[in-house]
This record gives sequence, C-alpha cells and structure tokens, in this order.
Amino acid sequence: MSRSVITHIATALALSSSLPLWSWGPARSAPARSANAPTDSPSRAASSFPYNEEQGWYTKETYLLWHPQEDDVDWADRASVHLSDTGTQGNIRLKKPDFDWYSGIRLSIGRYLPKHDYWDVSLTTTYFYANTESSASFNVSTTSLQPTSAPIYADGLNKGKGTWRLNFFTFDLGLGREVAMTSKITAHPFMDLRTVLMYETDGARFASVSNGSYANAIKFKGFNDYWGIGPCVGSDFTFYLNESWSILGSLAGSVLMGGSKVQQTINGADNFKIFHHEYAIRGNLEGSLGIGWERWVRQNSVRIAPSFVFEAGQWYDMNQWIVLKTPIGPSTNPPTFFETDRRHGDLTLWGFNFNIQVDF
Repeated sequence: MSRSVITHIATALALSSSLPLWSWGPARSAPARSANAPTDSPSRAASSFPYNEEQGWYTKETYLLWHPQEDDVDWADRASVHLSDTGTQGNIRLKKPDFDWYSGIRLSIGRYLPKHDYWDVSLTTTYFYANTESSASFNVSTTSLQPTSAPIYADGLNKGKGTWRLNFFTFDLGLGREVAMTSKITAHPFMDLRTVLMYETDGARFASVSNGSYANAIKFKGFNDYWGIGPCVGSDFTFYLNESWSILGSLAGSVLMGGSKVQQTINGADNFKIFHHEYAIRGNLEGSLGIGWERWVRQNSVRIAPSFVFEAGQWYDMNQWIVLKTPIGPSTNPPTFFETDRRHGDLTLWGFNFNIQVDF
C-alpha cells in the first residue's frame, strides 16, 4: 500500500479516536410513558436504548452475497497477430479470473450496558469464500498465450486455464455507544480491535500444440497469505422514517500490522520455487447503506430487526504475487538467477447483506 494512502487512513483514525465518544451527542433518553400507556411499539422519536431495562443482549446473523475483485491478477496475455493492408497487426488482451457472486456469513453477539451511559460491547466474525476459474483456447498459428507469472515460457502455448480462490476472515472485538443526534437520527460510534486472515490461492496451467493436453502442461501455483491486527474506527447511523422503518448507513476504516507470505511454484521445462515473507502495514475503508425494519414483541421485551444493506470494502495492497522474468546470469543451462517483479493490487469486496438482529 502506498505511503500516502497509509498516511490518510492513519490520520483519519487518529482524529476519530481522539474524540471522546460522548462528544457526538447526548445519550438517547428513556421515553416518558404514563401508567396507561399502550404496550405496542414505542415512538421512534422518543425510543430508549434499550427500551426494556432488562434487555441486555443482542445477536445479529448476516448472509453475505458479495462480488470480489482484485487488481492485477491476470494469469495470461493473449497475443494475436493478423495481416492487414498496412502490415502485420498485433493485439494483446489480458486473461483474468471470471469473478462472480459468492456467499459468506457474519455473526455478532453483543452486550448492552444500560447502566454505563449506553455503551455496548460486541464480538463479530465474518467469513467469505470465493472460487473461480477461466480458460482460453486458440489457433496457435494466429494466437498464443503468455503466462504472466513467468513470461520466459511463451513459445507455442495456445491452451490455458486459470484458477483463483479466496478464504477471508475478520474478527472484531468492539466497544461502542448509542447517541441521539436529532429526534430522528442516531449514531453509534465504535472502536474495534480487528484481526484479519486472508488466504489466497492462484493457479494456471498451459498446454501447447505439441503435447495437446494438460497432462504434461506448464503449471503455476501460488499462495498469498496475510494476517494483521489493528484498530478499526467508525460509526453506524440510523435515520428513522417512522415507528418501524429506517434508513441505515455506516462508515469505517482500519489500519493493520501483520505478516505477508507468498509461495509460488513453477513446473515446466525447469522447476522453480519462489518464497517471500515480510511484515507489512495494510489498511481498508468500508461503508454500507440500506433499509431496516423493526418490531417489538413479547410485551416490548424483544426486538426483531431485519435489514437489507449494500456494503463495499476496499482492502489496500493485498495482491503481492511475484513475476519471474528474464534470466540475468550466470549463463548456465538452466540459468541460476532470474529477474523478478512484484505485483501490487487492491482487493475489493462489495455486495448485499441480509441481516436479522434480535435484542433481548
């Protein structure tokens, strides 16, 4: 991740964490209710947090339908040549994984602290999995494939298949507080201790006209793993339309310190193993916008709150794949040393969340 991006995220988090949470506004006060007040849902403008004094816990279950996207993960260059009136014309197109929609889950459990100025503590875990592949096959007389992980293999390859897999985990231990900004708008600023685990696998196989199948193909496989821990600061927002419906939003960012490990193997005319490990700072920005509905049941002791939300998150500089380039010596067969290059790209996760929260 570039130094300027890290600086901007760190500055924003430092400013946010330096402001006491109670400076956002007064805590939501308990509603004034007469002895003959009805026991149906409370007025949103005057609702309390929590509504029932014995209400102390909540759970939130979320189904994630997300679309991943990562920069600079093309597995081959498709080079085609054709003749025209002006001479030979060349065209190069990148072959990338066919990213699609995939599922994940998010589970939260929290404890309200009504006797401690409306604070709450929570533990949230998120898991997302994606697995995709793409393929290409061409007439070698006019089109060929060049592996981007090792351009040294570029002769007569006309058939290829690329794979990409992601296992992504986050764990957030959070502290937050509900505050009333207006009679209809509430904010829930929070500060989490976040842990991230990312396991990414990238692979490709290539065949040529001479062997015709993947049995004796050139093969690439790599593992790009990252773990990190650090602060995540942000806020949830709720705009109450009426007693049941509301517009929901959130904005947050994190800075993580952890370890990055890349392992790659290349099997072809020669076999190579590439390994790199480093400690690195990564960061992310995320936000959401959606609509929610709620209803109090069991004599206003339990709140049921389903919601539908669009969420997007940007994880900076998570792509750390290494490219094996031209030999640089000595002039042995095979060469002993090769020039390498490092890829850099962000991981974007965006899609829809189907939530249901139960306060009790």
